Amino acid sequence: MPRSSPTLTRYGAVATSGNSAGKIVITYDVLANSIADSVGVSSMKIYKSDGSYVTTITATSLNGFTDSGVMSHRNSYTYTGTSGTSYYAEVTVFATIDGVTDSRTVTTN
Repeated sequence: MPRSSPTLTRYGAVATSGNSAGKIVITYDVLANSIADSVGVSSMKIYKSDGSYVTTITATSLNGFTDSGVMSHRNSYTYTGTSGTSYYAEVTVFATIDGVTDSRTVTTN
């Protein structure tokens, strides 16, 4: 049973096939307990379906992983891999409220 969070109400992430070969779309949704200083995703670790590590994508000002002054943040990220290879992601979500940060890691399909 997941422990309660001082800053996170609900969160999730799912991976789907992209619209061209080798692409996967990772969609995430993070809901904070109240208006957050910052909310979203700090990083995504990409793995092949056999569990072998591929890469880590971290939050930057350009990739839209985080937002501020809001309760929720939903977005997606498209990863380009190798056609015919299955992938999954470990998505680390977080919310910071009044200087308190909590994070959780969600594994996609």
